[in-house]
Formats: sequence, C-alpha cells, structure tokens
Amino acid sequence: MVTQGVVRSLLIAADCSLGTEVTTNAQLGEVVTRYGAYHDVDGWNLPAVGEAFVGGAPFGLNAAIETRVNVTLDDDAFARPE
Repeated sequence: MVTQGVVRSLLIAADCSLGTEVTTNAQLGEVVTRYGAYHDVDGWNLPAVGEAFVGGAPFGLNAAIETRVNVTLDDDAFARPE
C-alpha cells in the first residue's frame, strides 16, 4: 500500500491484527516496526507498543500510556507551537 507517497508492506497476524509494518526511509533504509501489547479499547483490538528496527537493530520504541477512540479534538491541538 502507498500512504502519502510512502510504500508500506503490512504483515497481518493469524488473528487479523497488524503484526509488522515495513517501510523504506530515505535516510535510514528499511524500517521494520513490530506491533504488540494489544488490548481492547471500546471494541477495537489496538496495539499499545510499536518497536522499530533499522538494519535489524533496535531503533525506537513507542508505547501508549492511554488509548482512546473517537475523541473530539480541538483544532488548537494541531497548531504549531509559538
């Protein structure tokens, strides 16, 4: 699939959850992101952790502290900091 010009390969697990995503970054090369720590949020099975690897080595870890679905956000939340 292509999102905003970036080619992504998605690997779907046997339970139909997103297991791994592979993208190519101009500076880093191939980036593999493995998703885990799934939990139910308002009927959605969502990952709380994303581990990124570059060249097979750990590169970054994203962990959600709180996950909410369909929350109304103020336009100010997307304003550039001054």
